[in-house]
Amino acid sequence: VQLNRLLHAMVIASLPVALYGILQHYNLDSLPWGGDVTQRVAGNMGNAIFISAYLIIPFFITLERFLRSAGRLLAEQGGEIADALLVGAYVFVLVVQSVAIIFSQSRGPWLGWFAGLYIFVLLGLIALRSRDNAGRRGAGLFRWAWLGWIGLAVAGVAFLITFNLPNSPLAGLRGVPYVGRLGQIFETDEGTGKVRVLLWEGASQMILPHAPVAYPDGTPDPLNALRPLFGYGPEAMWVAYNPFYPPDLAHYEARNASPDRSHNETFDALIITGAWGFLAYVILFGSIFYWTLRWLGWVRNRQDAVLFLTLTLLGGLGGVLVPWLALGDLRFLGVAIPAGLILGFIVYLTISAFRSTFTLQMAGSRALLLLAILSAIAAHFVEIHFGIAIAATRTYFWTLTAVLLVTGLGWLDLSDEEPLEAVSAAPPAPAAAQTSPARPTTGGRKRRSGAPPTR
Repeated sequence: VQLNRLLHAMVIASLPVALYGILQHYNLDSLPWGGDVTQRVAGNMGNAIFISAYLIIPFFITLERFLRSAGRLLAEQGGEIADALLVGAYVFVLVVQSVAIIFSQSRGPWLGWFAGLYIFVLLGLIALRSRDNAGRRGAGLFRWAWLGWIGLAVAGVAFLITFNLPNSPLAGLRGVPYVGRLGQIFETDEGTGKVRVLLWEGASQMILPHAPVAYPDGTPDPLNALRPLFGYGPEAMWVAYNPFYPPDLAHYEARNASPDRSHNETFDALIITGAWGFLAYVILFGSIFYWTLRWLGWVRNRQDAVLFLTLTLLGGLGGVLVPWLALGDLRFLGVAIPAGLILGFIVYLTISAFRSTFTLQMAGSRALLLLAILSAIAAHFVEIHFGIAIAATRTYFWTLTAVLLVTGLGWLDLSDEEPLEAVSAAPPAPAAAQTSPARPTTGGRKRRSGAPPTR
């Protein structure tokens, strides 16, 4: 009950935010804004990238709610009218969320959205492939769909790379509304891309050993030697960044403005918490990805764990070496490291998909919930390296991480949830469970005296 209340609150809260953004796009907003909010909607969040970064998280929760209700509606025993109404409501919310995300024209959240969709659909199709292989129903309808999805993703990545080349044959599409924004992902000479590169230039100098930053009275920072290891602390960038301020940045932002964020989570972690804090941050996201895959049965043995760690670490190492060797500086370090990490994670999923023995161990609502949260966190991980992690997205991240933990460890009782055969095939019952005597059916779950209550 508490879980449903939480997830429904996330879905319902996203609806007015998305609707407000759509009203802005059609110039129906009665409130005066300091900038144009019709071409790139901001909703009630003040910035186009903020509304999109927020909506991509509840989008996957809404998708989970929709598939869960659709599974009940299409069940063999037949659904109820309430299930049909819920399916229609979730479809409406998904459409509104998607339209608002598109109207924001924010490239970073778009990339996160695409990455989350790839993970969600790929693992879902693998589960359906497992069901078909087991002969439960159908004649292989989904058996090869996963391969087509991988091919579509590869074609999409090739399109993005070609679209962003300096002399791209697709350059004419950059004037097409919405599509043209995808051709500016690698833009570093003008617009917001130029601002980010200049911010990263100063941030890359700030995280390396440097001369002490002076206090207002001229006293040098006594902890300067420890800053690369432990950082400057929260909300301190705007007072410590001035010595590293690139002069060219004044042509794009107010001359008296000092950045308080670097528009990149890696640089922010290094500046605020130093190398040790950044290491903890990488371990946090890496452990979320690893344990979710393990709970789902996607990491089953030592060899799988070694392959997962090897690919992700090689991706992160490549993110360090490539910008250094290619450009001779660390301006793009904050993007290259997380890009390498998430690329290694996605490569592991893709390689594992070609193993016919892979299947999801958890069945029904539990597997679907884990998959939705994994996709939402992966989308959030990509997005925060092109923007700023705001209070709403950080709150959702930690909340969903907690739900992920209690669900994966089995602390959350989902025994009353109906299994969703359209999502995952249930594994065979353990031998001990098959031979144990049947328990009497009662109105409640009995427990021994002194035993803790079932969660």
